[in-house]
Amino acid sequence: MFAERTIAGILDPATLLIGGVLGALLEAFTQASMMGIGLGILLPPFYGVPFGLGGIIRLYTDRKYGKEFFREKGMLAASGLIAGGIITQVIMSMVLVISGLSK
Repeated sequence: MFAERTIAGILDPATLLIGGVLGALLEAFTQASMMGIGLGILLPPFYGVPFGLGGIIRLYTDRKYGKEFFREKGMLAASGLIAGGIITQVIMSMVLVISGLSK
């Protein structure tokens, strides 16, 4: 795409422009997050369940404890869960490589 200096062979320019305009309108006039929609399209379907549950928990805590709760405690807990998951995946990968089960 960059070498040929064209997007016509790889992307349909009209579809790209229509999608960009619709995304900008949705971002400007609704509460829909384009980052969330983009991640939903990009990531495999089994990530949707944890994201959905996280959104429901966030909605519940916002209503019960207020929006400041997330800024003070919720973000720290969410960061810990993400970091713990990543560390676990790294350790599991190292164990698989050491044990010779990975090819």
